[in-house]
Amino acid sequence: MLLAWILMAVIYVYPRWLYADSAYTLFRVLNKEALIYDRFSNILQLAPSVVMAKLNVPAVVILHILNLSLPFLFLFGWLWQSNKDNSKALIFPFLLWACGPQAFYFGYSEILLAAFFFGMLICLKPAKKLRELSWFWATCLLMFMSHPAAWLFSIPVIIYHTSFSGTKLALPLVGCILAAAGVQYAVSPPANPYDSGLLNHIFEPRLWLNAAGSNSAYYLSGALKGWMWFLFPAMAFSIYSMVQAERKQHIFALLLFWIFAFWLVMVIYHEGDGNGNMEKFFYPCIAAVLGSLIFYNRSKLGIALFGVAFVMSQVLFTAEQCHIFCNRYQLLNNTCEEYREEGKFKVIGSFHPDRWQAAWALPYESMAVSALQKKSTVTIRSSEKSKWAGDVSAASDSLFLGAEFMPPWPQRLLNQRHFSLPKMAYFVDTVPR
Repeated sequence: MLLAWILMAVIYVYPRWLYADSAYTLFRVLNKEALIYDRFSNILQLAPSVVMAKLNVPAVVILHILNLSLPFLFLFGWLWQSNKDNSKALIFPFLLWACGPQAFYFGYSEILLAAFFFGMLICLKPAKKLRELSWFWATCLLMFMSHPAAWLFSIPVIIYHTSFSGTKLALPLVGCILAAAGVQYAVSPPANPYDSGLLNHIFEPRLWLNAAGSNSAYYLSGALKGWMWFLFPAMAFSIYSMVQAERKQHIFALLLFWIFAFWLVMVIYHEGDGNGNMEKFFYPCIAAVLGSLIFYNRSKLGIALFGVAFVMSQVLFTAEQCHIFCNRYQLLNNTCEEYREEGKFKVIGSFHPDRWQAAWALPYESMAVSALQKKSTVTIRSSEKSKWAGDVSAASDSLFLGAEFMPPWPQRLLNQRHFSLPKMAYFVDTVPR
């Protein structure tokens, strides 16, 4: 299963990395920008490609290294654990597949890295001694520094370990998690208004009471087909686990957490913003619960029947979503080629949101695809929410305009090896695309 996921990641490398946050990250790597910020753990998936960029290797090589860094972490986890417990080692391929298409088609995935550390926490020995507690604390800290939502993973971890080792273990585990969370918040509090705003939603009682009527609930209900693929095997395994488990109170606690996680994601994204973020956030949380159920149950029949059925449902769902991301990449490539043939290398245009989701990243996507193809650099930018729209004269012919939340970038500061924009004013394309 691991090799199949990695093979698919290699085949679909361009759709995975020339979209939204992934394209923005790829652009920053190729441009040799600093990539260490409040989510420190992500340097683990970025470091190899950053080193290659410093060595001025071709952009395509950097892309493939960046593409394989995170899957290889899961491969390392599987190899590390397979020598100790083959059944526990299965959690790493399980998490890769069970996190759904949003994790697969986003090459740069902070929440998937957090899911990797969740797998490590499941595989660690019960934290009874100081050394074991230290390893547990360090792994928790790495998980929390991967993504702000990673603290949700700690709940299934506590329930899983206390189920095997007794409730006396709960207090030191909770202490480790709180200590790791305290250090994480002290070292790297939310660095931008968007993250802070999402966290503030949690403390608004009105949103908890009205979550079912929010825009996010409407979005989730509209994605019924995807949730059917996801939820049916999950519900079947949950029922099976409740019937077979000796300590049904622990299974019941996990199911309550499942409901809590579902409600929480509707509260955090109540305005319906970041639909892809909702899925990236929600799928791994549910995968964490199901992973705990599988390895708590310890039934080979349960793992074989329900684990495989669940993963296969996600394989089908991931394949079903393939055309969306492949078509998006092809549309980007064709648009850049059209502007290049017309000699329009810097363009501000009107891009329809139904065809161009995450249009904020178009400047980075177009620059990255040009670098990978070793063609003349083209940058396109959506006029939506742009302070430059209708006032192109304000933009100097020597500036690169990125996302609306980023200041203009002097072209001379771009890495000329990959990004060589001509000194010219932006062309305003009035034809909607």
